[in-house]
Amino acid sequence: MTPALARLILAAGLSFSASLSVSAQDLSGQSWLVVSMAGETMAPQPPATFQFEAGGRVSGSTGCNRFMARYIREGERLRFTPAAGTRMACPTALMAQEQRFLSALDKVTRIEPAGLGALILAGEQGELFRLVPLR
Repeated sequence: MTPALARLILAAGLSFSASLSVSAQDLSGQSWLVVSMAGETMAPQPPATFQFEAGGRVSGSTGCNRFMARYIREGERLRFTPAAGTRMACPTALMAQEQRFLSALDKVTRIEPAGLGALILAGEQGELFRLVPLR
């Protein structure tokens, strides 16, 4: 873990569980901070987030705009329907991050534990998102 990522996690006031069984975990009601996307550390502000909700809904922030979609989960298999979202203009770097985020969201095929309560959302080519729980 890089020092910048450690500071990001501490600054977010995160709590971790010691163990996690992804296949048994109910995602609904939990908010997650995206700490990296496709192996690149995310900027801490504004944060990119996921909020899994009851009924297979997910919403959150790309770091630029809000998004919402549905998710289908079968054990460790996970996929998202195409996302809808707000359309505010943001700085160029955040707009580029948002495009990468939404593209990566379409490629998610599975969910994996990553230790210390973190989750990995992965696709055929490997890790797409690394998430840590928010309080």
